[in-house]
Amino acid sequence: MKRTMIATLILTVLSAPFFTTTTTSATENVTEIHILAGANLKFNITSFEVPVGGRVRIIAEGAGAFHTFTLDSKTIVDDNNNPISLELNAGDVKTVEFTTPSTAQDVRYYCIPHESLGMEGVMKVVENLSPSSSSNSNTNSSPFPLIGIFAFLAIIPILKRNSSM
Repeated sequence: MKRTMIATLILTVLSAPFFTTTTTSATENVTEIHILAGANLKFNITSFEVPVGGRVRIIAEGAGAFHTFTLDSKTIVDDNNNPISLELNAGDVKTVEFTTPSTAQDVRYYCIPHESLGMEGVMKVVENLSPSSSSNSNTNSSPFPLIGIFAFLAIIPILKRNSSM
């Protein structure tokens, strides 16, 4: 029983980024971005595009240490007129919606405690982009997906042994 719990915990921690999807979809004319603030002190996507003057929904998930998803802009605020900064503990999933600026620009996002370690990315606000054609760029390769697969393969014999007892 103890082995099964340890094996499950290891698998969950190492493969979390593997099972986290990065998608953009047009729902109710809102561009939806899923982003993971990872245990490897990186965001799972380092760049994404959103339309000028469009509605955006960021769904941010925390993994590992405490992180933030913070937009480096005084002009982009949520529906309550607050600056965009989500605080994320491991396992937290938080959502924020806002309207993008009316002019094309690059807006940096970052993690406050890990900014100096390079935990940042760029939200590109672009002309002539509909919510359904928004795009993500995952230039942040991570070894975690492979580690997660190998961890899963290593755990199978432990689980089989425990089930036969």
